[in-house]
Amino acid sequence: MVERVDVAIVGGGVFGLWTAYHLGEAGLKVAVLEVERAGSGASGGPVGALTPHMPRGWRPFKAFQRDALMDLPMVSDLLHAQTGIDIGYRRVGRLTPLRDNAARMRASQQIEAAETHWQGYARWTVHKTLPDAARGWLSDDACAHGLQGDTLSARLTPTAYLGALRAAVAQRASLREGWRVHEVRSDRLRADQGDLMAAQVVLAGGWRALAPLVPQPDLPPMRGVKGQAALLQCAAPADLPVLHADGIFVTRQGLERVAVGSTSERDWTSDGPDAALDDLLRRARHLVPPLANAPVIARWAGIRPRGPGREPLVGPLPGAPHLIAATGGYKIGLGIGHRVGAAIAALITGQAGPPLPESFLPSAFHDPAQRSKTDN
Repeated sequence: MVERVDVAIVGGGVFGLWTAYHLGEAGLKVAVLEVERAGSGASGGPVGALTPHMPRGWRPFKAFQRDALMDLPMVSDLLHAQTGIDIGYRRVGRLTPLRDNAARMRASQQIEAAETHWQGYARWTVHKTLPDAARGWLSDDACAHGLQGDTLSARLTPTAYLGALRAAVAQRASLREGWRVHEVRSDRLRADQGDLMAAQVVLAGGWRALAPLVPQPDLPPMRGVKGQAALLQCAAPADLPVLHADGIFVTRQGLERVAVGSTSERDWTSDGPDAALDDLLRRARHLVPPLANAPVIARWAGIRPRGPGREPLVGPLPGAPHLIAATGGYKIGLGIGHRVGAAIAALITGQAGPPLPESFLPSAFHDPAQRSKTDN
């Protein structure tokens, strides 16, 4: 006899795990099918920078992300209470050197927009010199034209966060690691380990996993973007802000660790760490003097899913409402995963939950007018 569940979730990254958490809380029978260890894929990079988009050019996607970032202190407390794991969440803000005086003027124009859209919870800032919390942590030449920053940005420790989430999900759902799903047909999933019946299927896997499961064009085309990052042995101040310059993020990760990342490679020859990470480290050591001689503890590479636009792909597939996509959390998945999971659970259960921006919905990517909005 084929086993039946209420919801099968294909993929155990941050979107899939949070979806399972909320559905399990609602009392549904849920199975998470993950080919490796949950949280070990694209969600598992070491940097853990949680940064908002620019407050100007406001749209529903930015409001969704803002609300998710504002939720994170509560999320941290919840996971700690349920699992005893400190996920390393600290709202430390962000600093970004400005390239020239024109960039400084543009940064100043963000201040009013932040006051309006961040609802007094956080501020956009412009500094002439490094604040005390980051003194000595950026090179003098990088700071020649001042810095922009915000007080909404935060950091967490991805391994701790995903470990806590994995433990919380295991209390509420069946977490099946080592399961490779190779076909989804109506309400039946075929996996190497056997078949499974589910009234609802959530497709939360990476870019390579999803395309073979769903006939095109029901699933908008996904692409992978390779990211590489590293952990270095280096002591940093507890209140060190997230440092962000030239595509590089630097975050404190515990008493003796600093994370640096990440690359954004649309083309690559191998999935593992390579020379592109070496180049990133060279630039980071020049940008952040305390890292000049810091030894590398670990090197990481992952293929992050990105949808046709800049936004996640979340919602029912056109013509197949029993299939729900939950992917494409490109660079921001850790910051919004809890809210994406709650929104999907609300869709399935009919209970109240955060509304999804229309631009997240798979149907939006089949509408040329809507597609152009998400690409801007």
